[in-house]
Amino acid sequence: MKLYSVKEVMTLTGVSRDMLIAYEKRGLLHPVRTGDVANNRRMYREEDIDDLGRVVALRAYEFSLDDIERILGDEEADIYSILEEKLEDLRRQENHLRNLILFAKFVDITDTDLFTGLLEGPEDIDAYADAIRGTEVYQQAMEHLQSRTDEEAEQMLEELSAIIDDFVTLGEEEGFHGVERCVDAYVAWWDQNVAPMEDLGYLGFWAIFEDDELLPALAEEIGEELTSAALQMSAFYVSMKRLMLEVQERIGSIAKAADEDVVAAREEAPALVSAILKAMVGKEGEAVTKEAQVLCCSVLGYMEGVLTDEELKAYLDPRGDITLDASSLAKASDVLGLLPTSPSA
Repeated sequence: MKLYSVKEVMTLTGVSRDMLIAYEKRGLLHPVRTGDVANNRRMYREEDIDDLGRVVALRAYEFSLDDIERILGDEEADIYSILEEKLEDLRRQENHLRNLILFAKFVDITDTDLFTGLLEGPEDIDAYADAIRGTEVYQQAMEHLQSRTDEEAEQMLEELSAIIDDFVTLGEEEGFHGVERCVDAYVAWWDQNVAPMEDLGYLGFWAIFEDDELLPALAEEIGEELTSAALQMSAFYVSMKRLMLEVQERIGSIAKAADEDVVAAREEAPALVSAILKAMVGKEGEAVTKEAQVLCCSVLGYMEGVLTDEELKAYLDPRGDITLDASSLAKASDVLGLLPTSPSA
């Protein structure tokens, strides 16, 4: 039977002498002694090396020594299942930290005070959401949600569980593609259970999510305290990315025309307004009101915020499909500011 000295075990495993002794005191390792009174050294068998490997693996997954002692002391414990559960917990932690960073950027893009934004969400977005609160589609959606029975609420929770669980355990390797996939799944559920997102736009989604008590509670019951805010934020980023891809050629054309013929640029601008309104409030092809003009200019500002944050842009658009630049956005915004506006309805 081959025996290994402390030094050999340290070389093989990278575990320090102090930790080997600590593991032994915990009963996690059981080295034998040479029996030589003058030099009673610890010696480790092959099975001790195997036990140490299990301890090191569990420590790598942030199990405490108490947890490790319980796991390895239970002969019926399924270590692979335990590791898988811990891996899911770590994915949740990773996802939570990433969302905190992205939410701070969200607050900054929407020009909200950092502390106010982190506590209450972007003021800008909530103020603009008032534009949808008086609409028929909003009122119908709220009436539908408020008339649900306890059984219907329970069914909603059951259907949402897999979607939210997927959202809160997204791994880093999936990147923003995974976020888009989860948001699309949530929107499909929303279309069926609340109201068509196509009719609401992002601001309608925001308003209903803010005003209904159950929807945020469902998200946080399945996920955690900040899951509802992370969903609203993620839907914003998905909406912005897709809107930027949709309108970037038009914005480029308006910006180019603005350098040569402002009148021609103004003639192209209503189509840009229509596309932005469709994405944000579910309307298009209507006369440009002052409120719509202000909203559209703000949205172009949000786009500029994404572009100027290189880390955020790389995360949202790893393939570089967004070709917009800040200069074109600024010119397009100037042109929108020159559009004649009609009275609000």
